[in-house]
Amino acid sequence: MNRRAVMPVLGASPRASLLPPEIRVRAHLKTLSRLMVAAVAAIAVLAVAATGITTVLASAAAGELDRSRAQTAALLAEQATYSEASDLETEVAVVTAAQAFAASTEVAWSHYLDLAGVTLPASMRIEDVTASAAAPWQVSAAPTGPLRGLAVATFQLTVSSSSEGDITGWARSLSALPGFADSSIDGLSFIADVPEGENNYSSTITLNLDASARTGRFAPEIAAVEPVPVVATAPTTNSSSTGSSTADAGE
Repeated sequence: MNRRAVMPVLGASPRASLLPPEIRVRAHLKTLSRLMVAAVAAIAVLAVAATGITTVLASAAAGELDRSRAQTAALLAEQATYSEASDLETEVAVVTAAQAFAASTEVAWSHYLDLAGVTLPASMRIEDVTASAAAPWQVSAAPTGPLRGLAVATFQLTVSSSSEGDITGWARSLSALPGFADSSIDGLSFIADVPEGENNYSSTITLNLDASARTGRFAPEIAAVEPVPVVATAPTTNSSSTGSSTADAGE
């Protein structure tokens, strides 16, 4: 190996350390000790600061959690209030639907009997009445003949009269009743031996009513839809046919 030459330093003050090496080592160790103590103190300060910051953050998080829990409890209480209202609304809807279903086939029997009685001739009298209609869960019976309408309710009227013509005439007049579907005279008999003042003709008349005879109680209201106006257009005529018609009229 090449040794580097030691150049003398010109003009420098001559110095010599007369202290033993142990003193220099001791001084160096004291410096290291002070640095270590400062480092430990800094670490302790940082630990205390970190602990304080963590405590503050944990306290803030706990407060936020308590506020969230209180807000959740308030929302649940409010939801319970609305739940009662919602349950009541559901019950009302169920009852309304049940009422509408139960009354869907209801017919104002007494009203129709009064209307039929208004047109009854003085010589006639209604002796017996039987009314029948399909239940809400039943399907209306199909017409039993080509002259029969789709009936949802039926009257069986037993009448008596002193004149056969009054019975047939009154049966025809039933067609003017609202909700009339069809009617028929199912039987007509003459009773020869009757007490004085009693009618000697007896007949059974069937009166069928269509769906418009139902009362419609509890039926949901349907918003009326305005009809679309229809613009009437004048019919076009062929000029040739017009000319021929005019010629025919001239002739």
